[in-house]
Amino acid sequence: MLVPDTARTFQEYVDAVFKPYISKQLESSNRVDIVWDVYKQDSLKSTTREKRGSGQRRKVLSSTRIPSNWRSFLRVDENKKELFSLLSQQVVSLPLEDGKEIYCTSGERVLTSATRSEMSLLEPCSHEEADTRIMVHVLDACSSGHKRIMIQSNDTDVVVLAISVVESLPAKEIWITYRTGKNLKYLAVHEMAKKLGHKKSRALPMFHSLTGCDTVSFFGGRGMGYVECLSRPDRCSLYIDVNANRCRRNVHGCYRKVRRSPV
Repeated sequence: MLVPDTARTFQEYVDAVFKPYISKQLESSNRVDIVWDVYKQDSLKSTTREKRGSGQRRKVLSSTRIPSNWRSFLRVDENKKELFSLLSQQVVSLPLEDGKEIYCTSGERVLTSATRSEMSLLEPCSHEEADTRIMVHVLDACSSGHKRIMIQSNDTDVVVLAISVVESLPAKEIWITYRTGKNLKYLAVHEMAKKLGHKKSRALPMFHSLTGCDTVSFFGGRGMGYVECLSRPDRCSLYIDVNANRCRRNVHGCYRKVRRSPV
């Protein structure tokens, strides 16, 4: 999340920080999609967010002063929901050159500067995590004629998901800008998927979910490594089946196979 710098109110933050950043992105692209997380009270993610600590509730209005502790402010889900709503409503009203478009999620809906009436690929969308919802926007962008996609994310989950779906997308190239500053890397997702091959790419999300995440523990004594397991074709097929939800008729059988799966 962009830091406020010298902005004193949320309106100053929108005008002096957020809008200029989005305008800068549009200098080298024709379309910018902004995808936010959705915060639900009955979500498994709520427990994870609680572990990150608590912050002070601050009503987000244009005239409200920005709190001095920005990180603490962002620990409160209601703060982020109101902030994202304010940003979404204002950024789509930016004056744009012909051929430039902005799409921004707002709950299950999508706000846009584009004059299009049909957005069935984008909304309504029940995805809680921006990680997976990003892929929905990538698909829509590809379907609208954009063949080179750049995703900005510092999340390994996004990299794994992108590798698993890139083969099914009508795009020539999909890149991810990973990390920031001196550690910034440009990851060629299409090349990574090509080197892994179809089976390993498709199996990656399921195995990644078993190597330690917000709600799943990793294999005891094995940490996050999974090169050896993905090198076995039979295990790749198993993870593809589980990932594609093909184990509904034999849940226990699949479960036993996953338990026996060596790492």
